[in-house]
Amino acid sequence: FKIAQGLAGGRIEKASVANIGYPLLLWPIIYFSGAQTPADIAKLIFILQEFLLFPLALILVILIARLIFNSKMLAIISGFLFAIYPWLILVFGKLISYKSAVPAFHYQLWITIGNDYISAFFVFLSFFLALKWFSKIFNDQKTNLNLIILSVASAAALLVRMTNIWLILIVFILFLYLRLFKKSFTYIFWAAVFYLPQLVFNKLAYGAPWTYGYT
Repeated sequence: FKIAQGLAGGRIEKASVANIGYPLLLWPIIYFSGAQTPADIAKLIFILQEFLLFPLALILVILIARLIFNSKMLAIISGFLFAIYPWLILVFGKLISYKSAVPAFHYQLWITIGNDYISAFFVFLSFFLALKWFSKIFNDQKTNLNLIILSVASAAALLVRMTNIWLILIVFILFLYLRLFKKSFTYIFWAAVFYLPQLVFNKLAYGAPWTYGYT
């Protein structure tokens, strides 16, 4: 919130966080609402995450399962499990007398302010695009718009959470394995271009592009 508030005010704020993807999504909300604390935007974030982001993620889970299993029934089952897993966690937590069962349940409902949910969304989106356009991206020798869109989605996941680097590495290694060297360069190039705001922020906030806010 501190970084997003700084962006809304046209200044760079330092914080013990590495990623600016979530602040970039929050700053327009803070700018237009004039929010001074996270509590000021909590209700709006709850509505956006619970009633927009979660349903979109649920749809992506169903579509991904449909592409993987080639079965409508398994796709529906996958979506059902995704929708009820917070309740399964609550029941299991109660059974083992886990003291934080209820907070864990709330967290899994996609209602708290944090980058976990938007991170999951972009990971799901990247997987869906890679599977949906697999032939065009990995079989077609020509570079196409589909590949660039996948690069942007992957970079968005990385902007939101640094550990999503594994997603980019998986796709990049697959290109190398298939000897699609030109496409591997194209994928990394556009991902790097879209990730550039993070490096600029690092330079302005911490003095070097490779210096992050984690302490």
